[in-house]
Amino acid sequence: MNKFTTRVSSIFSFASSAFMVMILVLAILTRNYQDVPDVKLSVQDVSLSKSGIPDYYDSSSKNAQHARVKFSISADMTHLFNWNTKQLFCYLLIEYENSDDTRKKTFDNKVILWDRIITSPKKAKINLKKHFNKYSFRDYNLNFINARDAKLTLVIERVPVLGFFTNKSERSVDISFPSE
Repeated sequence: MNKFTTRVSSIFSFASSAFMVMILVLAILTRNYQDVPDVKLSVQDVSLSKSGIPDYYDSSSKNAQHARVKFSISADMTHLFNWNTKQLFCYLLIEYENSDDTRKKTFDNKVILWDRIITSPKKAKINLKKHFNKYSFRDYNLNFINARDAKLTLVIERVPVLGFFTNKSERSVDISFPSE
């Protein structure tokens, strides 16, 4: 009972428990998310075409209609960095509804068009003018004829060193797909 190893074990056990409680308290205290005050998001053009990047694993992508979105973003996120911020993950999410005429069903779609990982406050200013989507954008119905209620949203997700992930939709813009 009074051995040296028993005393070391109990000291280590107490120190580990105190350290875990301290980490939990710090994770809860730094969970707050601040808004990004001056975010400007605009869509200049949405164009549809039959030519796009064909998908090697999906033979129907050759006949699919591909959408190309031209957008501009301006945001300063330097104040989101503190001692507990590891990185910021920013992405443009487009949400729209599309109905399938053959099954008489409506689908709620969410597609990421563009993203960026920001690892330091020096790179935390985004200023993109007339930029196009980074990833291929097509619907599995092969066209955007029945697409409606489209909304483009800038989402910023804060990845902490310690604690919980927080994400926030900063700015949304309604867009419409052109008719053929």
